[in-house]
Formats: sequence, C-alpha cells, structure tokens
Amino acid sequence: MMRPFSGKVIQVGVGGFGASWVRRFRERRDRYEVVDIVDVSEAALSTAAEELQIGPARRWTDLGEALSTTTAELAVIVTPPAVHCEQVLACLAAGKHVILAKPMAPTWEECVCMVEASERAERVFAIEQNYRYYPENLQFREALQAEGKTTGHVDVEFFINADFGAADFRTGMVHPLTLDMVIHHVDLLRFFTGLNAEWVVAVEHNPPWSWYRHPSGLRMLIGLENGLVACYRGCWASGGAATNWSGNWRIQTGERRTLVKTAHRIEVWTSEGWGRNSSLTPVPYSPDKYAGFDCLEEVVCAIREGRASATSGADNLESIGIVLAAAASAEAGGQRVPVPKRRA
Repeated sequence: MMRPFSGKVIQVGVGGFGASWVRRFRERRDRYEVVDIVDVSEAALSTAAEELQIGPARRWTDLGEALSTTTAELAVIVTPPAVHCEQVLACLAAGKHVILAKPMAPTWEECVCMVEASERAERVFAIEQNYRYYPENLQFREALQAEGKTTGHVDVEFFINADFGAADFRTGMVHPLTLDMVIHHVDLLRFFTGLNAEWVVAVEHNPPWSWYRHPSGLRMLIGLENGLVACYRGCWASGGAATNWSGNWRIQTGERRTLVKTAHRIEVWTSEGWGRNSSLTPVPYSPDKYAGFDCLEEVVCAIREGRASATSGADNLESIGIVLAAAASAEAGGQRVPVPKRRA
C-alpha cells in the first residue's frame, strides 16, 4: 500500500552547497513545494527566498521556531557536519523524514545516535550520497556486475585543486579531504563492489603550497570483507592533471581482465601473461539510460513505499565508518585501525 507524501519540504541551510538544492527544488516545482527555509545568514535566506518565491514569514534563522509551525513532511539539511546531529534529532522529533548532506557527523557516536533516533521515530533518514546516481557511476557498476565478483586489485585516485575560499568550513576543518570528500569515494567503493570494509591504514599529508590548515592529501589501504585490499590516493590541493569528482577507478575482475573508469570513459582491458595479446574494449557511454533519478527521487519513493532508503543512515554507517577509521589511523601515524561497527 502506497503512503501519501505531499511534496512539502523544509530546507535547512540554503547557502553554499545548499544553493544547489534550492535550484533543484526550483526546477521541480511541479512535484515539490519548499514551504520553509532556515539559515543563519539573512543574505542566504533572501537569495533562496527570491528563487523559491517564499515570503518573509517562512524564512527562519532558528530551526526550532521553524519546526514548531511548518507543514513540511521532509527536511533537507545542508549544513556543516558539526551541527548535523543536533539538527537531525530536532527534525526527527518533529516527525519529519530527513535527507542529510554528507558526511553524517564528525563522530561515530553521533552517527549511531541519529540512526537509532530515526528508527524510533519510524521516519526515513537518508544521506545524500549523490555520486551513486551519476550516470557514469551507474554504468560502471552495471559493467562490473556483468563481469561477476570483484576478485583482484581495486585502485582509486582523486586529484582536484579545490579552493572553497578562506571562509569555508573545509579550509579550517581537521581531516578535510578524508572526512568531507573521501566519504563519496568509499561509498562508491561499497556501491561498486557490494563489499564492506574491515580495517584501514591511512597517512595524511599537506603539500607546502596548500591553503588548507590541516592535511589535504591522503594515502589509504582498505581491507575489504572478502580479503581484498583497496588502494586509495588523493589530494584536494593538487594542481596540474586532475580527475573528475568521482575519481579514476581500476578494478581487476579476473586473472586477465580489468575495468577502468576515467571521467565518462569506461574500458575493459584484457591480456595474457606478460601483457601478450592485450586488447582494449570501450564500453559505450549511455548517460540517457540513467537520467532523471537521484537521491531525492529515491528517498521520496522510500517514503511512499514505507521502506528504508538505499542511502539510509543505517547503510551509511558502513561508509562513514571507513573514513572515521582513516582519520583515526592518520592520527595514530598510520596504524591499522578496525572499521567501527554498530552493535546488534
């Protein structure tokens, strides 16, 4: 039996990356109505209100006041991680379903607290792991599934010269790449392979020219549950050659077969011993096949169908656990750290 959903939304955080959600809702006015917006910045509220045609009475700087009167069923929270737990708990207590921007929270305890609160409230609680819905990543996953199980090396690289500005929270954030960006890539690792992780070894570094106050580079080994080891390397202060935001991927699926993804290009490489009789077969890129579905649409389907979202907070514990273990490993000088698991 399908459950009703009116399409009414309260958006918490409308500046920065929140502006992309404002545009999304503006473009989907036929399906969604943002009835309240919340932000600590009056300027951000004014800009968002103009785009969404929201009057002064529905613009708020205090979340509690907004929740006391809103008619929204779904809260979309796009704020810095330090305030996520407090805001999610408030929205759940007010009976709202929640979509939360990644990363969930800076600590494991806060992440588990939010998941358990959502289960008690019987509300959908999803993390915006939007990279799963990029056509290039959906097609790469489909190509991997056609190959069968992942049986060999997994290598990921990510290099972007990401200067968000001196005022952005990431510039002064501890573990900026590891916690704020790598969460996308470890979630894709789980999405592509269907495997969770058991342990992490990580070392962080900061190039001498970096504008980040804390290390913006990472080298990491991830022990997967089937015994494979994934290798990750990346940097957020990397000039010159760059990857795209999803990173470059190389996954060996058999003794003589490897799938490679760079940006929108997917290729199957085969060869015999010592590279004899090597061949490269491009996989035709077909983004139209996967267009029109994203995290928002999936969450609404979950609400109407009375089920957990594919990117639920409970599922995302397996992803956030990897990056929290990576941060702990880096702080411990590269020691092997187990990925935290929720107690049954």
